[in-house]
Amino acid sequence: MNKTMHSKNSLLNRAFLLVLFIAGLLSACHSVKPDGGKHRASDYEDFFLGADKNQYFIQPLTYTSENAEMQIDFTFRDYSFKDSATVANFTITSSERIINVDSLIFDNGTELIFAKNLKKLYFEKDKKLNEIRTTSEIDGMELAEILKADNSIIYVYANNKRIQFIPSKKSNKVRMRVYSHLLKDQLLIEE
Repeated sequence: MNKTMHSKNSLLNRAFLLVLFIAGLLSACHSVKPDGGKHRASDYEDFFLGADKNQYFIQPLTYTSENAEMQIDFTFRDYSFKDSATVANFTITSSERIINVDSLIFDNGTELIFAKNLKKLYFEKDKKLNEIRTTSEIDGMELAEILKADNSIIYVYANNKRIQFIPSKKSNKVRMRVYSHLLKDQLLIEE
């Protein structure tokens, strides 16, 4: 009888230890999750690709001109940030018909950054507005220069003219937060 009682207690102890181990493991996994701060979800998303590799999507930033609005977003991977291209997709909504974008230039106040490999994704027209979506590329370190700039202007050349886009106040704040919290703190971009 003692052996049976001892066997049951041993089994209960093992089950209890297993439950404690699993609970500890789950809480440890939860604590490893990075805290991106209160703005992280609204400013950017991160996607785990495996083996210490992540992809980041910076939510669209709004820039405006006299007769148009631009939404631009950026996608890059952390493991190749400094050595590879960042995808910059942008949508221009305008009362003016813009069928093709010839060039996209970022002016950060100290240098001009030219987007490369521009490709039109689509053009749509409704009764009042026209919308064009284009993809392009910039270098990872150029993205850092754009995001950290005090004054960031975008020039679009289309229809044989230049359209100047300035960021909204909200987009300026988001740019600075993304640079500070993501590029500088997590990816260790140096000033």
